[in-house]
Amino acid sequence: QGRAKVEDSFAYRLDKALQAIGVKRQAYHGGDLNGKSARAVMLEREELFKQLRQDVLEVRIDSAKMSNKDLNEMMDHYEQLYGLLDKIFSDLRQILPTEQELVDAEDAIALAQNIWTEQLKILCMPKAHALFNEHALEQHKRLGGLGDKTEDFVEHGHQLGLRDERRMWNIRNFEQSQ
Repeated sequence: QGRAKVEDSFAYRLDKALQAIGVKRQAYHGGDLNGKSARAVMLEREELFKQLRQDVLEVRIDSAKMSNKDLNEMMDHYEQLYGLLDKIFSDLRQILPTEQELVDAEDAIALAQNIWTEQLKILCMPKAHALFNEHALEQHKRLGGLGDKTEDFVEHGHQLGLRDERRMWNIRNFEQSQ
């Protein structure tokens, strides 16, 4: 957030498109999207990607190595991936899923993994690894759904840690201050 964005840059247009659907980059989250904003992106993905397609074609440089066709195909993959992630997270939040719901979730995970690793060639970081390598699906099956399991205690822990950091940011040596 420290640098000003040039108004004709894609980064500037991305921020404007995100703001148009009510998404803010949170400074406390390293400028990334928090859970609420990520859900908004998933829900408003069609509107967002319509705008981003237009923006990316307007700001692209003539010397770009990707054709417009390839660029549109990449945008299709990202839009489809966001839709699949929305479906997967919805599926995994079910309580006592039926056998068909488990199969549907497994199919969506397999398709999302293909788009993530094969089409977009995104690195498979730990959260994606847990999703794609059946860890999340196995827990979903074993525990009778994940919808009634929350992470509120984790979020609360983050808030307590941030509060402590703010209170003690200028203490150089805690033992000497006692």
